[in-house]
Amino acid sequence: MNGASLSCARARRQILIRPQRRLRKVLLRSLATAATPYSIWSDSQNVKKFFQELLLRLKLDPHGSKGMEAFYEISADNVVKNNGSYLLQRRFGGSVVAALRFAFPEHDWLDWRFSRASKDFWKQAAHRRKYFDWLGKSQLGITDTSDAVQLEKWYGVTGQLFRLHHGSGLLRLYYNDNYIDALEDNYPKHVWTIWKFRKVPDSHWSHVANQKSFFDYIGSKYLGISKEDTDLDRWYSAKWSQLRREEGSLRSILVKYYNSSPSSALAAIYPDHKWDIHQFGKEPQGGAARHNLTSETAPIAVSPESSNKEGERDSATFLSKRSTAQAGFWVNPEHQRDFIVKAQRRLGYQRLEDWYRVSQDDLIRLGGASLLSHFGGPPYALLVSFFPDHTWNP
Repeated sequence: MNGASLSCARARRQILIRPQRRLRKVLLRSLATAATPYSIWSDSQNVKKFFQELLLRLKLDPHGSKGMEAFYEISADNVVKNNGSYLLQRRFGGSVVAALRFAFPEHDWLDWRFSRASKDFWKQAAHRRKYFDWLGKSQLGITDTSDAVQLEKWYGVTGQLFRLHHGSGLLRLYYNDNYIDALEDNYPKHVWTIWKFRKVPDSHWSHVANQKSFFDYIGSKYLGISKEDTDLDRWYSAKWSQLRREEGSLRSILVKYYNSSPSSALAAIYPDHKWDIHQFGKEPQGGAARHNLTSETAPIAVSPESSNKEGERDSATFLSKRSTAQAGFWVNPEHQRDFIVKAQRRLGYQRLEDWYRVSQDDLIRLGGASLLSHFGGPPYALLVSFFPDHTWNP
């Protein structure tokens, strides 16, 4: 090839290459000027080329092994700092995922996998459901959400799963960080058994109604007590050590709310049943049983004989002695009753509703520290056990 031919070949190459170079410069230079034609971003191929060039510049996929996954690592700041502010803000409202959907419409983009998902995105129930379907399929192998057996794989998860897979924002915004509530909301047709989850939020067990559902389940499974069965005496034969081992939530409930006393729990959860404290036998590792002493809804009446007898002792002295009482002292229902009678008198309570005003400090000042400890701490547990026929609101 002579010199003239070589020059012609080079000229033809420059004609082909220069437009490509010019396009790259347009794509990656500052686009915030009015001189840049808005129509350039109406072409999806131009937007695609911009993101492909940006991927190379950021070195997010140097070996080309990530494929489309690499685009999830691009943030809005990356786009703006690389001369894409006009493209992102004016054309796609600041949304990276909107721009990528326009550039790669054939790909199923998952909004939550970007560094920041739009808050408005989670407002749609369909989007929330799509996230749970994706998470269940990708991490738990759930391929059919109508299959109850497959959905039970969710029982083995913890909050860590959502933190690792882009679900923290969703849980915080819509479910108060409670993934069990989220599952119930997104799969409402499935009957969820809350206590089968590896970790049940403490707030769930603060409601006596939830505790009752759990005890109904245990009674049915281990003791053969049906929902229609009003005879709860089968609980007397329960093997509590076995139940604690096999039903993890049981231990949590007993320790936190009932000072490890099964009979105390049963008295509070089934207040209409007349429990015989002596039939429970030895309490396993915890405080002694709390017995339902009365079903009265009026203030405790003090008989003249009792009043005269107690009048021989100063009320303050009588109550202060209780603060040093051993735990076994409160097993005796009469001792419990004596304290309630004296406390009611000292506090000036006339009606059961007056007890809503009582505080833990009030009862401690009156010498009831060990009694509160016996009942698991808060006055509420004491009142529920002592006045079982009254409906108490926590």
